[in-house]
Amino acid sequence: MVSKSAATFALATALLSWAGMASAETDPLADPAAQRIRASFKVDGIALLDAHADHAARMGICAPSVFAGLKWCVSGSVDEKKDDVVYAKTTGYNIDADGRIVYAISSRRGYPLKREAFDGIVQAIGERFGGGAAVLAFRKAAGDAPAADSVIAVWGGARLVQLTEAEYAQVEAGQSLKRGHLIDHRFNLVLSAKSREPVYKVEGEAGFVLQLMVTAPDRADVILRAVYPPVFIPAPGKPAAEAGHPLVAETVRRAPRAASAERPAERANAPAADDRRKRIEAERGLSAERLLREEAERRIAEEKAARAELERMAGEERRTFERERERLAAERKAAEERAARAEAALKAGAERRSMEEAQRNAADAKRAAEARQQEADRKAAEDAARRAEAQRAETQRTEAQRAEAERKAAEERRAAEPKRAEDAKPPDENVGGPEEAERKPEAERLPPEAARPQVTLWSFAETQDRATEERLFRARAIFGAPDGAPGGTLAVEIAFECRAVGRDRRLRAYARGFDRKTLAGVAFRAGGEDSFGVRAAVRIDGQPPQTGLLFREHQDDIASILELPMTTAERAREISRAAAWLRHDAVAIEFPLATGTVAATIAPKDASLRRVLEACAQ
Repeated sequence: MVSKSAATFALATALLSWAGMASAETDPLADPAAQRIRASFKVDGIALLDAHADHAARMGICAPSVFAGLKWCVSGSVDEKKDDVVYAKTTGYNIDADGRIVYAISSRRGYPLKREAFDGIVQAIGERFGGGAAVLAFRKAAGDAPAADSVIAVWGGARLVQLTEAEYAQVEAGQSLKRGHLIDHRFNLVLSAKSREPVYKVEGEAGFVLQLMVTAPDRADVILRAVYPPVFIPAPGKPAAEAGHPLVAETVRRAPRAASAERPAERANAPAADDRRKRIEAERGLSAERLLREEAERRIAEEKAARAELERMAGEERRTFERERERLAAERKAAEERAARAEAALKAGAERRSMEEAQRNAADAKRAAEARQQEADRKAAEDAARRAEAQRAETQRTEAQRAEAERKAAEERRAAEPKRAEDAKPPDENVGGPEEAERKPEAERLPPEAARPQVTLWSFAETQDRATEERLFRARAIFGAPDGAPGGTLAVEIAFECRAVGRDRRLRAYARGFDRKTLAGVAFRAGGEDSFGVRAAVRIDGQPPQTGLLFREHQDDIASILELPMTTAERAREISRAAAWLRHDAVAIEFPLATGTVAATIAPKDASLRRVLEACAQ
């Protein structure tokens, strides 16, 4: 049989268990204080004791909570904007078995709010609610932990109770008290517990908690909570399994046998025994209640530790996200800087190319101007040579006319002198007759060709192209046909050109036929079976004349004379053309033009022509 004490203990345990269940099953909607909190405060549009179905669409999937009989639902982090400032908002809540929201929390991280506005906001909420708040402020300078400046305000029947030392140790170790959500001034329970800064349990009835934490000079974290604490009180545990242990039953059964001998005395002291028994039963009931309360607190601590771990993980995810966002921002900034540098490089390259193009255009214009100047100089030299040739021809005609006049005068004198001598001379002195008298003057006369010596003037010019570093040496002379001969207005311009670029030398020698009066070109007369060749009589250094072949160039009035003085042996030895010309003293050529013939004698050792040939012979 079970003793009366054991029965009393079981009854007390059952009564405590029923009382806890009755307290847990009390309908909070029937509480006027809870109704006032529900009607007055909203947490991100959520009122205390709202149905979960009203807000499930914007919440994530709900999972079992660390608190017995409850579930935890949380939304993802959302970026919102106020006054062009972006902050992160997260909302979550606990629901009971009936699907009612018994705890709601919403955090706004980085909200645009200054510390000077904290007190005014708390006062304004209290005036609108119609009741003052219990305010808990905390401020601490930076040290082992970061600086903290926080204000917590509580309205309604909720009250904040600071943890005991044993509870601090549990929270510091990451364990949950399992007695509802904890509140600290850093939103970091483990750090606050390690520093032994205020950490609070929420007890009492329905209430609203506002927490404002400074994070920057013009930024703050704003945390809103609506809470119904009674649902977080754990239910009392069942009687221990050891109550039915044989040792316990044996102990309880032995007590009446030991007391049977003293039954008269016990019966005499019945009132005192009843009082003592009641006191023992009460003490046992209190012990059971304390054990149940400690078990509930342990569960709450574990749940709180699990929540803290979740918050820590969420914080770590937030920090990782922030670091990733900062990294992406840095990469974007670096990419923008690289793009700016590339754009600047492209712009500089375009400017450099534009400058180079301008320089090239200027150089081209300068070269064109120099080419025009050279052409003008060439034409001026040609005009000067033509004028000199015309003057020379005029001089030759004048001298020829004067010589002809002198010859006629001499002939007239010679014709008149025999008669005068015959008249003046004695007859015996006329030995030999007039023929002997005229013989000496006739021998002393100069031939007509000697009376008109051929004068050749060679012009020299030297130019240089700065862009290509090309130097050009040129010597030119003009030879005309004799006056009175067929084609007396014909002339031949002979030019020697040496182009020098670095160590490269190229010699060009050509003859150009033209009319001295009209300055129009006159074509060379092609002969024989080679329509491109011009056959001319050539006499080198006074040797007998021979036939040479001139090659017409791209125009009919220009023919090359470069190969004329070279022999077959010199061509075989690949002697330079300039050296071949310098080996001779005179090269006489009769150029057959379409309307006449022009004779020219080229003296390679003339000063101007020699400079050109020596430049190409180096």
